Amino acid sequence: MSVIVFLGALFVLLPFPICVFLLIKRSKDARRIQLLEQRLDSLTASQGSFKQSSSAPRSTEAPAPSSEQYRAPTATPTPFTQGEVGPEPPKQPTPAQAIKTPAPRPQPRSTHVTPPKPASKPATASRLVETLRSIGLWPPKESASAEAGLMQWWLPRTGGLLATLAAISFAVYISQGTPAWVRFAELVLADMAVLAAGIFFLKRRPRFGSTLLSTGLSALYLTSIAAFAAPPVHIIANPLIGIILQFCVIAFIFATSLRLANRNIAIMALAYGFLSSLYSSYVGLLEPSLISTLALYLIGIAFSRKFDWLPILFISTIGAYLPVLSFCLLEIIGSRTITLPHAWSVLAYFLITVSLLPLSDAFWKLFNEKTSIQRLHLLNTSLFLAIGYLYMILFTNELVAFYGLGAVVFIAWALWFSRNGLKSFLFQLFLSKAGALAALWLANRFEGDVRWFALIIEAGILAWVAVKSRSLLQETASLVVWIVSLAYAIISLDQSRLEFGSFTWILFLLHPLIATALLAYLHHARKSEQRNDRFYILPTLLNALIATVFVSETQIASDILPQVTVLFGATLCLLALVPRLSRSIPFACGAIPIQVANIQFWIRPYNELSTVAVLATTAGLAWITSRGKLEGKRILLPLLEFVFHFSWITTVYAYAANLLQSEAYFAYAPALFGLALL
Repeated sequence: MSVIVFLGALFVLLPFPICVFLLIKRSKDARRIQLLEQRLDSLTASQGSFKQSSSAPRSTEAPAPSSEQYRAPTATPTPFTQGEVGPEPPKQPTPAQAIKTPAPRPQPRSTHVTPPKPASKPATASRLVETLRSIGLWPPKESASAEAGLMQWWLPRTGGLLATLAAISFAVYISQGTPAWVRFAELVLADMAVLAAGIFFLKRRPRFGSTLLSTGLSALYLTSIAAFAAPPVHIIANPLIGIILQFCVIAFIFATSLRLANRNIAIMALAYGFLSSLYSSYVGLLEPSLISTLALYLIGIAFSRKFDWLPILFISTIGAYLPVLSFCLLEIIGSRTITLPHAWSVLAYFLITVSLLPLSDAFWKLFNEKTSIQRLHLLNTSLFLAIGYLYMILFTNELVAFYGLGAVVFIAWALWFSRNGLKSFLFQLFLSKAGALAALWLANRFEGDVRWFALIIEAGILAWVAVKSRSLLQETASLVVWIVSLAYAIISLDQSRLEFGSFTWILFLLHPLIATALLAYLHHARKSEQRNDRFYILPTLLNALIATVFVSETQIASDILPQVTVLFGATLCLLALVPRLSRSIPFACGAIPIQVANIQFWIRPYNELSTVAVLATTAGLAWITSRGKLEGKRILLPLLEFVFHFSWITTVYAYAANLLQSEAYFAYAPALFGLALL
């Protein structure tokens, strides 16, 4: 009895693998026959052209003789008349001449010359030294190595500092018991004396004179601060008047730097200005401190353009964010005496500050040093994001507004710089950060329902920027953001109910669709640049499995679910037709849901529409694979072809078995079906 059961099982199950094997064999034979026919046609064409060239008529006519031909001499020589001399017979070489050979040329002797030792390269200064030298805080190059030069540079500055301290000490000593305004007047007179000495020596000894002048200007600025802040010389009670006095001194320092065309004095005035802005915020002048900082930033941009000097712009960019950064630092260290401006005042200050540098660069073209100005833009936007986030987290509840308005401003600048081309660094910089801010705004605005969807949009923007800039860092960031969005989506899937046709269901299916396009875009860029692309195998398989999970969680009738799954898989496969997308990744991401749709249909094989959808899609994939239009290994493609053929044949048989299982001749159905396929 067991033998009969075994033979019956073979009779039922054996036709399927035989049919699949024969179908694959037939497709391979068809391809081989096609290749042989192409080779035969090419050989026939080449043989016909060879016969045609060999049967061409050759010209048998001899070439016409030339007008000037050599005449052969006659057999009878012409006799010479008397007095004529015949031609001189040729001289025969003597045996000595024939044996004699030319003497060899003397070869020069090779002399060994020792190569000279390479000269030792001069030691290059570090970046810190060069930076200090550029702003006048280190000796110049011509004075850095000689001992006398060091003395000429350091001695005046050290002497000026000691003289200032001695004058202050003497003034304090003799002013004991005097009123505050007298002490203040003495400080002003001392400052004026140092300034006068600097002006006197400016033409006679320029370096010494500029040192005295800088010392006098610094002392004058410190005196203006002391008039309000130092109790011994406290003569100003109103903080607003004290800040105005400080900025008047700063304006005088700026005017001096313009008059003397001295950029070091301009940097000094800029540093003092930012210090006064910090002090004004400390004494309670909150909005005025922000306004003065913006004014100093504009002055720094103007001076950097006048002197064509990047350090001024660098210091201005950093100093523009110092007041708000000081608020954050005081809060972190636990200071309770700090007062804060209105949240929207700080938000407007941030948006204006981050826009001043691109505005100036767009209209003035600040510097020809492309790399330096790009780094400055990167620093400016990074300070905006970091300090703005820190301030909004510590003091306000306007973080969502910060994200949204920041995204709008960055999108505006991205559109402006797109006029320079899509490969422009500034366009890519502002677009990538605008995408990040937009994603954060969506994530915080909708409280997690579409947080993962906002992140996948940001990953797509980063992928586009990575391909345009050919940046490995941007490519890695895009993949990391995609994985983070995937994690958020999986967490949100446990809390969501994917009803068919709902907004959440559409977003969950759009996530793997966007991820497939993202991976295919990056993969195509790597292949076109002939870079390694093998590590995209794991992300592709992960995305395909996640797509299958998302579509399988659809709340719908079980007999209709295969239709949804197979149509979603076919949509993923259709992305292979989009230009600049790799073919293999969309095909792989769509093939796995289609196979799952077959399995879903085999469980309940009684819906006609599901039968048509699953059968047509799977058979189409088998045909595409057999045509060899896909990218892949020679071993992988026949395996895929076998799987697809097996799937659609099994689908047909499952439907037929469900339809005809009550018929008496059903036992003969497998054999008849196998014969029909052959």
